[in-house]
Amino acid sequence: MRYLRQSLAYFGLMLMFYSCCHEDTSYNAIVMGADLRLCACCGGLLIKTNDGKTYQAYKYPDALDPIAKNDFPYQVSIDYQLQDNTCFASDGIIEISKVEF
Repeated sequence: MRYLRQSLAYFGLMLMFYSCCHEDTSYNAIVMGADLRLCACCGGLLIKTNDGKTYQAYKYPDALDPIAKNDFPYQVSIDYQLQDNTCFASDGIIEISKVEF
């Protein structure tokens, strides 16, 4: 009985330490970098989402500014809306409203 109580106490402490230190961040996109191609609808940031599509973003929070954060590629969690999908250079243009690293 004593061994059982010690085991349960140990398991409870381990679970508590794990839950305190574990970051629950699920990324849904990768910022590939600035789009430096020269075409009619090129420019902005290239964003690859978890569904395998690559979008361009012209409107995004300051935290994603390529001058401020230029160590590409990096994973992020973003909220975005598809603005236009007529651009032939990517799967469309998105506007990013929120970003978490």
